[in-house]
Amino acid sequence: MTRFFVAVLLLGLASCISCISGAPSPTALTLPQSQIGSQLSGNWINELGSTMTLIADQNGGLSGQYNSAVGNATDLYNLTGRFDILPPSDAGISVGWVVTYNNELRNAHSTATWSGQCFNNSGGETILTQWLLTTSSAQADVWESTLVGHDKFTRAEISA
Repeated sequence: MTRFFVAVLLLGLASCISCISGAPSPTALTLPQSQIGSQLSGNWINELGSTMTLIADQNGGLSGQYNSAVGNATDLYNLTGRFDILPPSDAGISVGWVVTYNNELRNAHSTATWSGQCFNNSGGETILTQWLLTTSSAQADVWESTLVGHDKFTRAEISA
């Protein structure tokens, strides 16, 4: 009985040590740091048909352009953001960006932010986000100036 208890104790300790050390599980997919940005860079489309082109740099910076298929927006708007360059091997890449809807064609007096995670698995490449869209308003109407929602972006070929 004592041998059994010692064996179970040793197995439990070995399991705890691997958890504490941060060693990846055998089924985890580990991407080299140089590939994290390339996983984000490229063309994306959401469920409403809005498109974006992301350019990720090696320091966790994002730049690009966003074209909204809905709302008070016209043509392309600049976007800027950040992403985690060293995400956990068994989780998504945390990412966030902002778009102010002001370009040479229109000033919609609004700003949107997205925060979420990028995943690359058997279901394909996706960025799952929550967003806030705030429109300029009178101070008395601030309570109703921000909308909240979610988007699912998938990798896309965007025609010029």
